Order: sequence, then C-alpha cells, then structure tokens
Amino acid sequence: RVAQERGDALGTTVGYTIRLESRATVNTRLLFCTTGILLKRLEEDETLRNVTHVFVDEVHERSIESDFLLMVLRDLIPKREVAGAPLKVVLMSATLDARLFHDYFWDAPSVKFPGRTFPVTELYLEDALEATNHVVRGYEDWCRKGGPGGGGSFGAGGAGGGPKRPGDWSCSTCNSNNFARRAACLQCGTPKDGRPPTPGPPSAAPGAPGFKPDPRSVPLADRDDEFLSL
Repeated sequence: RVAQERGDALGTTVGYTIRLESRATVNTRLLFCTTGILLKRLEEDETLRNVTHVFVDEVHERSIESDFLLMVLRDLIPKREVAGAPLKVVLMSATLDARLFHDYFWDAPSVKFPGRTFPVTELYLEDALEATNHVVRGYEDWCRKGGPGGGGSFGAGGAGGGPKRPGDWSCSTCNSNNFARRAACLQCGTPKDGRPPTPGPPSAAPGAPGFKPDPRSVPLADRDDEFLSL
C-alpha cells in the first residue's frame, strides 16, 4: 500500500522482508520487516551502518524478541552517536504506556496524536445463524448433543433435543431449540410465548433475486461510501 501511494513498484524504493520471502533490492530505502528479520540483520551488522531510522510498531505487544530488540537498539544509539552517524528510533503504538518507554530511553520526547473510535456492533452466534439462515442438524458430529431425542442444535433445527442451556427454549410448533435471547423461533418464527406468528409480507416471485439488508453494516462517521461489516 505504501508503494502504491508513492507511485512506486513494490520492491524498488519500498519493499518488505519476511521469513522465506523478500521483495527488496539495493535501491530499497523503506523496508518493512519482522522483528526476527531485524534481529538476524543485527547478527550480521551489529551497528546497522546503512540504516538511519528504525520504526518499531505495536511496541506494546511485549515478547522476548521485541524486548530484546529494544535492549539492543538502546545500546546501539550512543554507539552511533559517537561514530557520527546517529540512529533514530521511533516507537509506535495505539495503546502504549508512554511513560515506561519514555524513562527507558533517557527521557526521550513523545508525541501523541488524537485518535478516533468507530462504532462497534456486538454479534452473537444466533445473529450469525439468523443472518445466514443456517440450520444445524442433529446428526452433525460437532453440534451440541444430549437430552431426550439425542439431537440438539445451536439456534434451530434440532428436533426433540430440548433446551441445552439455562434459558434456552423449545418451539411449541416445530420443537426446535432456540437461544434464550431469541423472542421467536429461528426455524418457523413462532414467538417464544407460543402464539402463532404474525403473517409477514408476501414472498418474492419464484426466480426473483432476493434482497435482505444487512443490519450489521455500520457506516463510518467520515465516509458515506464505506461500511464496517463483519
């Protein structure tokens, strides 16, 4: 993406190196790589003499490799200063404990950019079943089993299984199992209280393409043409 936005071909001025794969040349000036690749390069060139800046992203994701890399970079900074070729190290994270790294790198300056949050819709398994019209049959090896009749289901489709968790209920019409939070049977639409379902709008003609708006789509605050979907 960076190469595309710069109008360059990947592997020229912008490249990447990961294990067993590399798109970089001698002309590459901006190289994306993993922590392990950078540590391997430090084994071969302990001063990173051809590197001017090192950006460590998601630095809050602490691991043995990342912590060791920060130790090496911290020791390397004064050595490069003495050699007259200073190395700039930039640590980035959206959830960084800035004070911790600020103190570790000799009161290094920190910059905080205001961010923004996006709306999030919580979805559960029964929502996925309803959106996809998926039915779990009792003979599937991975479905929930037990109770009289032997076959249960996640949400709908299992006849005779009975509720499998506290609050789950069985439809009085088709005997399908339903999650406790459902107000109507996923299989036949019968309300939880047992009253007949209210007739819905007439179905589309045979062969006509069906359309069901996705209620999970959440428009972004600043873009009318983008949606955040599951």
